[in-house]
Amino acid sequence: MKNVADTALVRTACPLDCPDACSLEVTLSLGRITKIDAAPVDELSNPLTDGWICKKVKHHADRVYSPERIMTPLVRVGKKGAGEFRQATWDEALDLVVIKIKDAIRDYGVDSVLPYIYNSSSAKLEANYLTPHFFARLGAPEILHTICAATYSAAWDQVFGDMLSIDTLDVVDARLVVVWGANPAVSGTHLLPLLAKVQKAGGKLVVIDPRVTGTASRADLHLAIQPGTDVVLAYALANELARTGHIDTEFVDTHTTGSEEFFEAASKYSLDDASRICGVSLEQIHEFFELIANTKPAVLRMGYGPERNRNGGSGVLAVLGLWAVTGNFGKPGSGVLASTSGGFSINVEATWPENIERPVRRELNMNHVARVLRGDIGAWPVAAKVLVIQGANPAVTAVDQVGMLAGLAREEVFTVLHEQVMTDTAKYADVVLPATTHFEVHDVVGS
Repeated sequence: MKNVADTALVRTACPLDCPDACSLEVTLSLGRITKIDAAPVDELSNPLTDGWICKKVKHHADRVYSPERIMTPLVRVGKKGAGEFRQATWDEALDLVVIKIKDAIRDYGVDSVLPYIYNSSSAKLEANYLTPHFFARLGAPEILHTICAATYSAAWDQVFGDMLSIDTLDVVDARLVVVWGANPAVSGTHLLPLLAKVQKAGGKLVVIDPRVTGTASRADLHLAIQPGTDVVLAYALANELARTGHIDTEFVDTHTTGSEEFFEAASKYSLDDASRICGVSLEQIHEFFELIANTKPAVLRMGYGPERNRNGGSGVLAVLGLWAVTGNFGKPGSGVLASTSGGFSINVEATWPENIERPVRRELNMNHVARVLRGDIGAWPVAAKVLVIQGANPAVTAVDQVGMLAGLAREEVFTVLHEQVMTDTAKYADVVLPATTHFEVHDVVGS
């Protein structure tokens, strides 16, 4: 921290759910944030930040000091969903929560207490330490984060195991970059100037996305495939690579298993099939094939778009398998750029007290929480009596929104929410506890 009279410059980092993990410099005037900008480019800063940040973070002080911030605990006085509350003290609000949790455990068992905990844009310890540890110690169910990236992650583990994503900065050495189901024009924006460098050096950018996005508009080739047809395109390309002898057989024989099964599945689709099913011209697919077959090194920027449909798991498996058989690994400018969080592993359990018993806990699919809240015994063996939500807004993000709203509206379920502002979910809560922003806590930031 640098101080000049009543002004201080504070170095920090951005914890938003983005692979860039930008280095920030925050200006404080008399203890109040007056400016948020990129940290100076030096040995302490993330080189990817490169002296600039997105507008979302640049204006984040507006959220910190927003009149919509919840500053005191709130207790519901009206009908659920009406958003009618009275202010309460912390002691009153916490006592009420404790009583409800104790009553639920006594009368219905610990499985009647549901901790709906997501990471939102929290840093590592806030998202993964105190609250999860509390409910783990309590023995309450663990609600699995199946609502986002679970299918993608399972496919990644099946194809690559513990392999990490490449470093974003490695992209500049590629001669071909394929952005499949991602849009760095609006998320992970520091990739864009790297893609421009690749193109300026004569490399090619291919974008696979049903929409004409900001990234697609910059591409040398944009394949606007029909949603859910990623598996067909990937299989057709793999089949054509095998048919024309463009498979990296040395890499496949040395570093892969199951290639025969993969090519057998891919053999069912031709480029003609891909054109017909994916809704893309045969000329474009041939152009894409020629680039993959003859351009190395190449990077695949794999986004989460392909998993967001009924064929999501198969689509991600097929695309990652396609990249494996091209052999685009182990050289500068090759590999797969995906989530970089694995490169920032933190042993959160090391912060837990020693010799503390951790009860065996049930696991619940987050996609099924709405059913449980509505009392569907087929989804959960006991009635839900307490719902604690942190780092999430399920009233607008749950896959079964109608069912979730019905569950949140039930008087039988006592809902506690830890939140910064009055969200749609907050309007259904019985108790709302104020939450800090990331500029108001000390924590560890990954990516």
